[in-house]
Amino acid sequence: MIMNKHILYLFSLMGLLSLAACTNEENSLLSNEVGEVCFAVSEEEPVQIETRASFNVNDFNVSLKRGSESLFSNRKYSDIAGTTYSYSAGDGYLFTAESCTESEAETANNKWGKARAAGEESFKIVANQNNNIEVTCKQVNASVQVGFSDFIKKLCSEYSITFYAADDDVRQFTIDQENYSYKTAYFNVNESRALNYTVTLTRSGEKHEFTGNQTLAPSSNYKLNIKLKDESISVISIGISVDGDLIKEVEMSPVMINPYEDTNTSL
Repeated sequence: MIMNKHILYLFSLMGLLSLAACTNEENSLLSNEVGEVCFAVSEEEPVQIETRASFNVNDFNVSLKRGSESLFSNRKYSDIAGTTYSYSAGDGYLFTAESCTESEAETANNKWGKARAAGEESFKIVANQNNNIEVTCKQVNASVQVGFSDFIKKLCSEYSITFYAADDDVRQFTIDQENYSYKTAYFNVNESRALNYTVTLTRSGEKHEFTGNQTLAPSSNYKLNIKLKDESISVISIGISVDGDLIKEVEMSPVMINPYEDTNTSL
């Protein structure tokens, strides 16, 4: 009788060990499950305005991370387009694409910068499925261009605007009568960024300066149109357009300028 109890105990113990082994094996299989993933990068339909940049997504740099682990980085999208990858099932994946780095966006073209498009997508991989991940990129930095009115060009022998980000006064730009028609400056912007500017007009050898500021938003293209509103009491104003639409007009301190006086006579 005692022998039978020992035998029953041994069988029960073996059963428990067998069940534990099966459970561990199933967990191991689950942790090793994979899914297939394919990536696609596209560009947001650009606004049809002159200042909006266009990009070739095939030249974009792409990266993939899971948590803090880098799975691949700094690959060209053209090198991975149409390729299917296998990765462990689960969440925490992040796929990013960008036309250039934030640093390059402000240091290119002798620090005038260039347009930067970027996008990212967080996702999870479902086991034993094809997972298609698409990232739509758009311009994320801000650009600034300048225009001067015909009256300023006629009245002033020299005219210019100097501007810079309020948090970086080392990187300054001057747009004047020589380069206003083709120069564009680019600024990285997260939520917002302050831009300071000084307008300088030279009339009859005398310089007049006007200062102001503007808040930049990401993914926006600004044009500062500088003009004199009146031919007798000359009020300086700046019409600020974003993506081709006038959003506001800023009047600056009035200056007495008689456009009919002899240009040899000081103001």
